[in-house]
Amino acid sequence: SSRPQEATDILARIARLYHEVETPCANMKPEERQRRRQEHAAPILAGIFAKLEELKQQTIPSEPLRKAVDYALNQRQALCRYLEDGRLRPDNNLAENAMRPVALGRKNWLFVGSERGGRAAALFMSLIQSCKTCDVNPWEYFGDILRRIMSHPVSRLRELLPDQWKPLPKEEQGLLLPARG
Repeated sequence: SSRPQEATDILARIARLYHEVETPCANMKPEERQRRRQEHAAPILAGIFAKLEELKQQTIPSEPLRKAVDYALNQRQALCRYLEDGRLRPDNNLAENAMRPVALGRKNWLFVGSERGGRAAALFMSLIQSCKTCDVNPWEYFGDILRRIMSHPVSRLRELLPDQWKPLPKEEQGLLLPARG
């Protein structure tokens, strides 16, 4: 049987977490965010899990709602983990959004040519997503590191990853291989 009202109630409670807790604390320091979550989000989550326990008793195992309830209850510890660390997000939206281009391109990548080509494509997609996550322009990033990488010390390659990268100053760019184009 379908139970849209029960599902709607749970979704409304989840929405409260975002509207009443996450939105107001978006610009807070992690320690402040953790305190606010403990004070405001923890009781909302407790209510959600109490309702889920109640729904578990009212549904049969084959119902889609029951399957969703069981899944949520089995993930309780992981779902509550963000309450303990103000640096964490309450969802995995960043990871989901980062994976969207991979999912959209999956059929195209059947034709990368070889396993080695697939690895290279995956490496570049990973670097491009890292650039986007770090607010780095991928075009500028690749243009810079491809000119620098041959003369950059191997022991300092970490500096060329998107989260650490800093463009080479203009006065030093002439010392590298010229950009082709």
